[in-house]
Amino acid sequence: MILIRQAVTVRFGLYPDFFRVLEKDEAALKSVFDEAHYAYLDAPFPSLWKEKLFTYLSLFTENKYCVLRHAAFLTGHGYPSGDRDCGTMAQSEVRDFLLQPLPDFSVYASYLEYLEKMPTINAWPEDDSLFEEAVFWGAVSAFLKDGPYSDFKLKFRRILGETFYSRLMSLLAFIQSAHFWAELNAEELSIEPDAEELLRKYPDLELVLRDRYEALLSRDRTHAGAIYGSNTQVLLQTLTTIEQQPALEGGEEYDLGYDMALRRVRGIISAARKLLS
Repeated sequence: MILIRQAVTVRFGLYPDFFRVLEKDEAALKSVFDEAHYAYLDAPFPSLWKEKLFTYLSLFTENKYCVLRHAAFLTGHGYPSGDRDCGTMAQSEVRDFLLQPLPDFSVYASYLEYLEKMPTINAWPEDDSLFEEAVFWGAVSAFLKDGPYSDFKLKFRRILGETFYSRLMSLLAFIQSAHFWAELNAEELSIEPDAEELLRKYPDLELVLRDRYEALLSRDRTHAGAIYGSNTQVLLQTLTTIEQQPALEGGEEYDLGYDMALRRVRGIISAARKLLS
């Protein structure tokens, strides 16, 4: 147990309460930290980019420990993505970043158009802010199953290649796992003082943290009316995209995201018909 505490502290620059509450089950603590190493800390993406992705996705959980802990990492309280040499952001920058809304369908479409022109990469492009932005919001779409997330996954698989694609999906899976553990231990988790400082300095963030999760649920419930936009042409384009996806043939690798997209077709078509009638 002591060795794991030391390893966590060395890597993060502090000992997050997230790991403290897992100490009641040493096997779980070790398993989560091992998973964090592969999927998050050592994932082959820019450290600040990874930390921003973790932070933004943590907005969409009921428990706010994760978003505040990772927002504090972004400001230099601990090491972002476990990288002591990583650059950091000013508190005001983090606040503005967290206030960004989810893209609407037209913005998602612009990122897909950009990615369509990208060749397969062998290494993460340096100093390409548009690439990082497109992959960031595509990853958000894939994680939340918001907008044309299946299209993003198809683009990522082609552009990133199997290794980078697998590591990106592993990162998203770990973020989801971390959210699960935070929800499971919500009553025992304490928000650290460095994280609380953000709320004291920017009280408008508290409103965002309280409302964002419910906003996503509402956005998801209304499928075509919110996720896909209320514009008739956008609805038709969305339905056409989904309907043109090839069916999985026997023996092909099972893709959970693809399968879930197909499962939502009936709900999307039902909502579209109501709007178009």
